[in-house]
Amino acid sequence: VVPACRAQHSACGAWAWRRGPLQVRWVPPPEPLRAASRAVIVFVAASVLLLVFAAKTPLAFDEAYYWQWSRHLAWGYYDHPPMIAFLIGAGVRLLGNNELGVRLVPLLAALSVPWMIQYLARRYWRRGDAAVWALVGAISIPLLAVGMTVATPDTPLVFFWAAALVLVLRAVERERPADWLLAGVATGLGLLSKYPMVLFYPAVFAALLSLPRGRRLLGTAGPYGAVLASLAVAGPMLLWQFHHTDGGLWFQLRHGLGSAAGGSARVPGVAGFATFVAGQVGVVTPVLFILSMVALGRAIPCLVRGGGSRSAPVRRATGAPLAPGEVLPFLVFPALIPLVVFAAASFLAKSQPNWMAPAYVTAIALLGGELARQLAAPRRPWRRWAVWGGVGLAASLSLYVHVETTVPLVAYKSGVLTQTWGHRQVAGWVEGLERSLGGAGRPPRILASNYKLASVLAFYLPGRPETCAPFEHGSGSAYYAWQRPSTGAEQAIFVSDRRAPGLSRLFTKTVPLGEHTVRRKGQAVRTVWAYLGVLRPAACAPEPE
Repeated sequence: VVPACRAQHSACGAWAWRRGPLQVRWVPPPEPLRAASRAVIVFVAASVLLLVFAAKTPLAFDEAYYWQWSRHLAWGYYDHPPMIAFLIGAGVRLLGNNELGVRLVPLLAALSVPWMIQYLARRYWRRGDAAVWALVGAISIPLLAVGMTVATPDTPLVFFWAAALVLVLRAVERERPADWLLAGVATGLGLLSKYPMVLFYPAVFAALLSLPRGRRLLGTAGPYGAVLASLAVAGPMLLWQFHHTDGGLWFQLRHGLGSAAGGSARVPGVAGFATFVAGQVGVVTPVLFILSMVALGRAIPCLVRGGGSRSAPVRRATGAPLAPGEVLPFLVFPALIPLVVFAAASFLAKSQPNWMAPAYVTAIALLGGELARQLAAPRRPWRRWAVWGGVGLAASLSLYVHVETTVPLVAYKSGVLTQTWGHRQVAGWVEGLERSLGGAGRPPRILASNYKLASVLAFYLPGRPETCAPFEHGSGSAYYAWQRPSTGAEQAIFVSDRRAPGLSRLFTKTVPLGEHTVRRKGQAVRTVWAYLGVLRPAACAPEPE
């Protein structure tokens, strides 16, 4: 093998093969190829681990609730759009009603997100090492790494956010109507996943408005065709929302904006913003969060200056490849707009750390270049140690969360890491109570004090019975759409996380069946009580407003 280098390449780009007729094969320079190969190996290993954890980890409360949705498919639910129910329904039809069946399709969608992130990083930085570090960051930070194996609405939201962004770049570059329609379809599917997808519209509009090519495209039918396509895809959900004005979007607005949208009168103020920042530091880890914000902060002045040294010419030919400066707005605005919106909302109501997940699709693409830059600082070795330490901490924390929720290592009293523990034990205890009652008649109905208990009992009890949550308000109110009201004189077992809550409203008479304490590494994490009674008529019907 004889290398044949060209002057314009910094490394050997071609190889002449002496066997047979002379052939020239262009291959990537060796070092980036080795780095990319290592990244692929790491990613494949991480994917295998995630599949194992997805199969072995019991469902979290909310996952069991979304599984209930998949048994009662609709175009909307009280707190979220229906996409996660569709994905779970597809998975359980393929693999059955088990943990991997619930998580399979969302996990496969989530695994493609790091590849789209590294693609976005490569489009802007034009450097293989930046793309590799963006990929490593995406599979390391707990917000995405842990979120990949949890079947929640955030999973399809992040997937369709990233896919729509990739398709928008393709549409801007090629300027073909079909590409705009595909971008619109992906955006509509994102709206069917979770309501924050609506922030994608101003992000893309701002990006187009900041570029000469984008302003020209705003005078064409392409972007508006994409908007119409997205609304057509999301149309059934929007129609459902029109007929259910008490839930869905309005519930989320009250949840996210507090008193400003008719929700809780408590205003967090500065404390709410501090909680928001602390939450982001926790789910991204300190070093990578700081470097993400540094990367975004460096990109904003570059964007204001038109991309700086990476800017594109003012006039670009139709269909010409996007220059790095033209890609930059499509990385900055999809990260900046959710950051500003949710940071501002944190002053009005308590925020959740996962709300910012879509913003990190492009923030991590920018982070990849920042990590590569810090690692290339020869005179400041502490920066390299900080980068390696930050990435190692994020990856270790993500791995620890997966292991801890599957095989307990530490005796936590309560919290996020105990949410997947004890469901089988509680279901087994309730099954034992059913058997102890005997009788050849119809088995008693299963009621629970909230949607979480009702959902895990429905999933883990033999036969997966329909359960009822008669006192549910808020997120779990979707139960009112499908649970069957009592006709009276029905026996039921009521399982509660509190002792004797409102039993007289449900039963004409009750008999306590005992209590069961769930222990994890010897530590009590929750206690449930059970009661047997005869249901009053319409006991599981929706309560009047």
